[in-house]
Amino acid sequence: MTNTLLQNLPPVPIQLENDEESNNWCTEVSIPNYSAIQDSYVVFHILVTTRRGKLELFKRYSEFVKFRQSLLTEAPFKAKAIPKLPPKIMAKIPSKSQLEKRRRGLETFLNFVLLDSDLMGSSIKEFIGAKNER
Repeated sequence: MTNTLLQNLPPVPIQLENDEESNNWCTEVSIPNYSAIQDSYVVFHILVTTRRGKLELFKRYSEFVKFRQSLLTEAPFKAKAIPKLPPKIMAKIPSKSQLEKRRRGLETFLNFVLLDSDLMGSSIKEFIGAKNER
């Protein structure tokens, strides 16, 4: 019974202390919601808190796929640790429950990747659009 309850809880965004000696440039990541654009595709709303401020991003699932592939190429030493993305939804118009499950999976993926100081490379900078952020 406990496992069932835990599986239904949304992941809580990880927060790190803003320690000046830490290599972590990112302190919090969340995907609070998503929007369907003209019933054609879905954009995920991403909030990233860094040491220098907050970033607001809007990304499609396909951008996450490219981002993950770039990470695997850039950091093969982390390949086994980088979480898989939630599976592609084959329905033309995904249900709210499918999209919510995808949102949670993408949020978990981003929390792992953006809060891992070993992965601060050009792929992350390109994904967040902050070429010189550190």
